[in-house]
Amino acid sequence: AGDSWGECSVPLIEANALSSIIFFGALISVQFGFTNLIIAVILERAREAAEEGKLEQAAMASKRRKAASDRLSEMCEEMDTNKDGLLS
Repeated sequence: AGDSWGECSVPLIEANALSSIIFFGALISVQFGFTNLIIAVILERAREAAEEGKLEQAAMASKRRKAASDRLSEMCEEMDTNKDGLLS
């Protein structure tokens, strides 16, 4: 639209060289802000993926415990030869 930073800032910097500090500071702040935003999105996605991984691992561990418990019950039933509910 014709209103770029250069068109606005160069005449002011030429008139007063110390004003370049303000313009460069603003430019750097904006760049760091956008970089921070991008990094925040990336890290949030990584955290979500890690959380999903933890939930999947917990579900798998629960399934393994259930399977081991069922197998132990089956073994105990097989060892209970007289079917009184006690192992001797």
